[in-house]
Amino acid sequence: LLDYLINNFVNYALEIGLQAVPIPETKSQPQEIHFFKVTRQTNMIVYLIEKNFADFALPLLTASTKHGEFLLKKKMSLQALEQKLENGIDRSLNAIIGWVKMILQNEQKKSDYKPESDLELGLNPNLSSQACLKVVKYMSHNIAHINECLDGGNRECVMTELGIRFHRVVYEHLQTFQYNSTGAMCLICDINEYRKCVRELKSNLVNTLFDTLHSLCNLLLVKPENLDQVRNGEHLAVLDSSILLNFIQLRSDYKSQKIASFLRGITA
Repeated sequence: LLDYLINNFVNYALEIGLQAVPIPETKSQPQEIHFFKVTRQTNMIVYLIEKNFADFALPLLTASTKHGEFLLKKKMSLQALEQKLENGIDRSLNAIIGWVKMILQNEQKKSDYKPESDLELGLNPNLSSQACLKVVKYMSHNIAHINECLDGGNRECVMTELGIRFHRVVYEHLQTFQYNSTGAMCLICDINEYRKCVRELKSNLVNTLFDTLHSLCNLLLVKPENLDQVRNGEHLAVLDSSILLNFIQLRSDYKSQKIASFLRGITA
């Protein structure tokens, strides 16, 4: 039973599932990630195997000389399954984040964050960018899917890891733009959308990461004379000064307004 179910059936299904995890490509649309369903089905099968083993096989093996050998064999088989599940989940998270990166690269315009006039923001500078809205829609879909397929500690770990990777991609993406005051308002709207999205992950760590990112983005919007006050706020006071300076230097008025003169204790 162990050989057939685990080695011949579940292992084979996991191998097929691993191969089916899509690789993000520039010219294609984001694809469905099916490995989380495979994970759910595998966990159900393993649960039934463990239950039946405890109820029926273990009492028969207790007095047998093969008892220890069989327990070791079962343990090794389940560990091999667990490793494949971890590889598949990691590959699936990489695929999700890869698509997020593609959407941002393909959809985000420089004029989103540095428009020449309010007209470039559709007469309303408080609207989130289309790139952000597409990312949020895609992320929310995958978060709901993971929430449906995983449970308990597994779900908590996967959700947190997804949020950490998502934060890293967004943070690095924002470093590639310059921001004027109108564009910074659009950015704040984007960050608020991202914050609402990651609340679905139910991870305090991820919430803190995006709250801190929101505070960093405020450095792009406030008047130069208020920068010192903002950078000493709750979320930013604990950050290295180089992180703050890198963000402040993204302001389009950094040189023209001689913003460096407003920053005490921050050196390039």
